[in-house]
Amino acid sequence: MKKKKRIAVISLLILVLSFTGCLNAESAQGENGEFMQNYRVSLYYANSEYVKNADENLPKMNQPLMVKIKSTPTNIYQDVISYLKQAPNDSNAVTFIPEDLVVNSIVVADGTATVDISSKDLNGGSMQETFFIGQIVNSLLQSFGEIDRVQFLVDGQIPETLMGHIMAQDPFTWQD
Repeated sequence: MKKKKRIAVISLLILVLSFTGCLNAESAQGENGEFMQNYRVSLYYANSEYVKNADENLPKMNQPLMVKIKSTPTNIYQDVISYLKQAPNDSNAVTFIPEDLVVNSIVVADGTATVDISSKDLNGGSMQETFFIGQIVNSLLQSFGEIDRVQFLVDGQIPETLMGHIMAQDPFTWQD
């Protein structure tokens, strides 16, 4: 009798532990059933001293801010841009990615990250456009070995420019 009781208790314990393990695995899944992963990414921000003074002796971009992001393989590229929208904690850094920027999609194929953004409120001067492009391009290139260049689309179409100042028909590579 004791043996049967012991087997029943052990079986119940195994069942409970197995169920708990399944719950933990499911809670680590993102949408689309993909498992969440930790990514270490490099985020690039504009040098606030350069922005204030336009001193060409200063670097335009700061050294990258290294950040850990928990995301899925499908969402990580958009999550990087979401992080770029946030003002960095560094007073020497400033972002030119508007909080209300809508990223329609990001698809990576054959080394090209195609970043499709909405035209809604997509405007600014040449400095804004330069840093907008530089922050996104440098952050994606530095963070992901599978990306060699970034092609921007606006509402699904290759634009002449993003904000009216910099030609954007061809993919961008590293921005100094």
